[in-house]
Amino acid sequence: MQECTGCPPHPDHVTFSAGEGWKDADYDVSGWESASEHTEEEVGTKDGYEEIDWSSDARIIWTSDLEQDNTLLCKVTVQAP
Repeated sequence: MQECTGCPPHPDHVTFSAGEGWKDADYDVSGWESASEHTEEEVGTKDGYEEIDWSSDARIIWTSDLEQDNTLLCKVTVQAP
């Protein structure tokens, strides 16, 4: 992936920062949008999607905005046994 250096920002794009320390266990993610499940048709799968042997349990998750959002951050807390 190439980064565009010196390119003007697109007027319809918004940059979101997860926030400093978002990987920390005590970081509050309550303001983050929850992921939603989508179909292959909604997403418009491409670029090798069909070459992967997906489990029947696999689901496509993303935010509610499939057009605008291009990064999905996932955070889960696992309790110690």
